[in-house]
Amino acid sequence: MPIDKAILEMAINHLPNPIISQNYRIKKLWKGSIDSNIGKAMISCDPNGPLVICISKVQSEKYGLVATGRIFSGRCRKKSEVYLVRENNYEKIQRLSIYMGQRREQVDQIPVGNIVALEGLKEIKSGESIFESNVSDNIIPFGDVKYVTTPVITVSIEPEYLRDIDEMKKIIEKLLIEDPNLRFEINEENGEFLLSGMGPLHLEVTANEIEKRGVNVDISEPRAVFKESCRYDSSIIKVSDPSESNYIKIKVERLKEKTLKYLQSTNINSIKPKSQLEELLENNTNLEEKEIHNLLKCDEDFNLLINEAGVKLDEFFESLILDIIEKIHLNGPLCGEKLTELKINIKELDITNIDEETAFTQLSVLFYEAIKKALNEAEPVLLEPIYHTFIQLPPDYVKKALSILSKYSAKIKEIDQENEYQATIEILLPVRYSVQFAEDLRSTTSGRGFWQNEFYAFLEVPENEAEKLINDLRFRKGLSW
Repeated sequence: MPIDKAILEMAINHLPNPIISQNYRIKKLWKGSIDSNIGKAMISCDPNGPLVICISKVQSEKYGLVATGRIFSGRCRKKSEVYLVRENNYEKIQRLSIYMGQRREQVDQIPVGNIVALEGLKEIKSGESIFESNVSDNIIPFGDVKYVTTPVITVSIEPEYLRDIDEMKKIIEKLLIEDPNLRFEINEENGEFLLSGMGPLHLEVTANEIEKRGVNVDISEPRAVFKESCRYDSSIIKVSDPSESNYIKIKVERLKEKTLKYLQSTNINSIKPKSQLEELLENNTNLEEKEIHNLLKCDEDFNLLINEAGVKLDEFFESLILDIIEKIHLNGPLCGEKLTELKINIKELDITNIDEETAFTQLSVLFYEAIKKALNEAEPVLLEPIYHTFIQLPPDYVKKALSILSKYSAKIKEIDQENEYQATIEILLPVRYSVQFAEDLRSTTSGRGFWQNEFYAFLEVPENEAEKLINDLRFRKGLSW
């Protein structure tokens, strides 16, 4: 029997069909209430239930974006309006296709349990959750379907010819949609184009893809992505303007581990309604009830902004404060790296004498000074990304491999030598040493050692290395000479 037919028969005979599998998978994939209408529809694979689709892949093609996903409930129809949870936006499906091998066949509707290709959704991204437009309760994304990791390596990228800058940006924008593991930003200080990803190989493949699409690029040596936070909690810091007529009181705290883990596993900004979000935060975090009720925002670096001042901000001032905090979070006090894992709590706020024309400047000064003082009091620290590295090698090479760990600040988690032919070493390795470590390990084991890296966490840089790293980062950014 041909191999393709054998594999197809194995899949048909041994893999569970959607009606059976969704009964136990939904409880692990989706954090909403199983007893809700949506939950019941997904568990029973109901074709008449509300439409729910989890998008796993987005590709940019000649005539627009094509989103591929699995229908977990309901029936997907062409020209129907849907709600994109993470984008918080309504869009209309223009074309609908079902996969027939590598081909796509256009159809008018597709029932639950199938893999669907959607066209016409302009703001769609990989990992998006799509709901029927008239659903209002229990709109919770598939937060646990996570293949996206935190970008830990960055490179400076520029086109070979300056005339290709705009074209390079367009290509990267399309790649960001297709690959949510990438990040792209422009350094406001020096105009540098920064591309961040999971590792050196990921960024090298991305650079090759840019060149395939028509723009030759040069990239710098890869370097680790650092972030800043604080070690302790600050007291309540008060800052006033020169006239003493406007002031703010702020407290900055480091997030507790339970709260941080929940924010890392769930995109809370897409959970609706607010009552559902408040219930989840109460059950899964260390936040107090008052903090949950007054939560304004959680950004992509897991910083929470809370307004406990008891002052109801109008839309203009609330939007302004959110923009100011976003700019402040991009430049930490140590070396201009992004702030992370902070809880910024506005305890008191009096801005009644601020005019809208000068509001941005005046509020920027107040918030910048208050947060800077709070962070200095709470002792700012530099955080670095850490890999959880699995090393597999012959038992005879274990001692040689262990001998090189200390010079890379690696910490041993576990050593398994029970297998006669293969030993396993688990370590925590700073990302900044990963390239040199790989070369050294390959040389030490004569090519017999194999390793795999996965992102573990952002941890504090050891004190004996922190000062030199901070000075190097400041020098590279032109913050000190």
